[in-house]
Formats: sequence, C-alpha cells, structure tokens
Amino acid sequence: MLNVKADLEKLVNEIFAKGKSFYGSPLSPSLRKLVHIEGTHTSGQVEVPRWFPVLQKGRGPRKTTKTNYFNVNGYRLSTFQYAIYNWMDKHNMFESQTQAGKINEAKGMAWYINKYGNKHYRSGQYIDVYDTLVKELKTELRKEFTKEALRITSNLVKL
Repeated sequence: MLNVKADLEKLVNEIFAKGKSFYGSPLSPSLRKLVHIEGTHTSGQVEVPRWFPVLQKGRGPRKTTKTNYFNVNGYRLSTFQYAIYNWMDKHNMFESQTQAGKINEAKGMAWYINKYGNKHYRSGQYIDVYDTLVKELKTELRKEFTKEALRITSNLVKL
C-alpha cells in the first residue's frame, strides 16, 4: 500500500544515517532538526534550508551584493561576516586579542570565501549526500504508483 510520507521519513533518516560531510564526519544531528517532512499517503514534500545543496558541492563565490548589516561593538558587519565572526569565536579561531583584530580576521575570511568559495567548493569534490537516495526513492515510488494504478484500473475493468 502507498504511504509517501513514511517513505520520505525513511529517506531522510537514511540520508542522515549514511551521509558524510566533506571532512568525512557524519552529518550533524542539528541539521536533521532543520529538515521537515509533510505529506499524506499519496503526496509529500521534504522542506530543507535553501543552503542544503552546499553539503554536496560546497559554497561557491557569491554573486549578489544585497545584504543586511549588524553592529558589533561599533563595527559594521554583513550577515555573512557576522556568521563567520560568531563561528570563529565559538571555535576559538582568532589569533588577534583585540576586538578590531577579530573583526578584521572575520571580514578577511568572509571576503576570501565570497571571492573563491569554501575549501569543499575549491577542491571540486562532489559528495553524494542525497542524490542517489532520492533517485532510488523516485524509482520505487513510480513503481508503486504504477502498480496501484493498474490495480485500480483492473478493478474498474472487471466491473
């Protein structure tokens, strides 16, 4: 019997059970919390953050310049610079001891990623996190839908 939502849940659980990051570590459980599944027996969808394909290809150079800005101790940081600053602060990656030096390090890292992409993107390495599993599920669902449609059609013909 068809149950698309259950198949999608199985797919997402398999992606996070088997998927590996660029560095070979398993996908973070915090990423799993960002994935939402909606559906019924005959239809469904998986909602992921818009940046989810970055897991497979990496982050390429930035193409747009429109952004919001944050004020950090009197310094103006773009959204991406602010995210890089918080990430570097969380992981104790700053070499500088002053606030201005930390801001400049974060801005430099953000500039480099915006210009050249991240290490994963620059390596040109493609990591199959979900593509194969999604193709397999599509094939399986097509077979199930076809079988169900033939069953319904054959029942109608018998009447």
